[in-house]
Amino acid sequence: MLSRPDVVRLGHSVGILAMSCTISISDRRKDVWMIQNSIYAWFVDLALERSEHDEAVSYHLEMSEYTNGVSLDKLFEEDAEVAQRVLERILIMAREVAAGRHELVDEEGERRIDMQEQCNKAFADLVELLAPLSVV
Repeated sequence: MLSRPDVVRLGHSVGILAMSCTISISDRRKDVWMIQNSIYAWFVDLALERSEHDEAVSYHLEMSEYTNGVSLDKLFEEDAEVAQRVLERILIMAREVAAGRHELVDEEGERRIDMQEQCNKAFADLVELLAPLSVV
């Protein structure tokens, strides 16, 4: 495992070189956002805390950890209403992370101060990718 994330920028994409998860809005390279899987799991946990009342959103967020991310474009093809709710939940949480409202912690609950700024920037890039699709 890397001691610090090395970021790869590809259009709107930001990735951490390690095992990674993605959020995509199409199969085009510039429409795929990548992040280290442990940071993605931390992010999903934050989002799940706010999605208890929406079983469909919770289900798709939980499944995204097992499938290494979520393809929003595919989800829109399956169920546009649920996809929009998943997108909005991800976008709300990404905005909060980008604004520095959540401390990045590892699997043991230890703060990752060394990665916080880069994490916030990565989620700002996710906001940039997803915001045009928001209806809120």
